[in-house]
Amino acid sequence: MSTTQEIYHILCNEITYGTLPPDKKVTEKGLADRFGTSRGPIRDALKRLENNSLITRMPNGGTRVVSFTPKQTKDLLHMLMLLECESVKQAATYATQKDIAHMESVLNEHAQVIAKHNRPSHLYQHYNNAFHLAIVKASQNHCLEQIMKDDLYLRLQACRNQNLITKTESRYASGFIEHKNICNAIKNQDKKMAKLLMKRHMQMSYGDVLKPQLFA
Repeated sequence: MSTTQEIYHILCNEITYGTLPPDKKVTEKGLADRFGTSRGPIRDALKRLENNSLITRMPNGGTRVVSFTPKQTKDLLHMLMLLECESVKQAATYATQKDIAHMESVLNEHAQVIAKHNRPSHLYQHYNNAFHLAIVKASQNHCLEQIMKDDLYLRLQACRNQNLITKTESRYASGFIEHKNICNAIKNQDKKMAKLLMKRHMQMSYGDVLKPQLFA
């Protein structure tokens, strides 16, 4: 892994998990001092973060961690819903036995976390993300996988940690059951049911943010 990639991944995790809060100012010099490197790798890492919409360039030339507006959050979730429904439909068509086994493995690990009841929310988010990424991978659509993994899911995680999207522990438990039903539909190659279940899952997860007509 190159220096630029390493710095990018560290900063990306800090932004998406809230260690670097919204509107936090970041500078090339400050980051270069922190990581003990020249400004070149820092500049490249920041450019990639900007492409992922995780930082913004200010008119005065400064750089800050993105602070999502409610409108930006709605737009993100709308796009996410459309692509999730498409990816699950393709997964129901193209998923291999290996793909199914991976989804079931994620679900089994998630079940163990839920059974303990005392795990922090980021672990629930971890397994939720892992399951949805497994579906995207099972779609065998590499373009779709890249868009969702390297763009939408990163911004979604950042939105969660900016308290624009909230979930209760009971929602995590019910979401797990919905994941199991979606997995079964994919396993049965039932495209119509898989898409319907995903749409309902998105409605239950984000219906308080998205407009009801989007689910019609």
